[in-house]
Amino acid sequence: MKSNIIISTLVISSLVLASCNSKKSKTVSTQQLTIAEPFDLTYSEGGGITGIIESYHLESSGSIKHFKKLPSQQDTLIWTKEAPNDELAILQQSLLSSTILSESLNGKGNMTSRLIYATSDTSYSLSWAGVGAAGDVSPELKSWLTRLKKLLQK
Repeated sequence: MKSNIIISTLVISSLVLASCNSKKSKTVSTQQLTIAEPFDLTYSEGGGITGIIESYHLESSGSIKHFKKLPSQQDTLIWTKEAPNDELAILQQSLLSSTILSESLNGKGNMTSRLIYATSDTSYSLSWAGVGAAGDVSPELKSWLTRLKKLLQK
């Protein structure tokens, strides 16, 4: 009987130790993404029969503002929100590592889209006929605009 108690104690102790071992947390290293340099980005689209222009202003601080402009009126602020720093960093890195800012886009049409990216010493301005990615733009810009729209819709 004494040996049964000792064996039972050993088995229980082993099980407790094994369960403690399996609960050890694994440290996962995550690299913090950072903004390469402060920026302001404005994306707008619209025009057409109604003349309504929707625009979005993103700042590297995380601020996103959505405006609507009706013909012959001032911009109206629709909403303001904060974007996660890592998502802004990804958006910026994907823009800077692409050829988008070197594209020669200065078109306009019945419906026009515009992208303005500015840092402390440089400003890029692109415009094209059509609404966003539906316009006549490169596949690279279409992909980037899809990423931008996902961030704006969150």
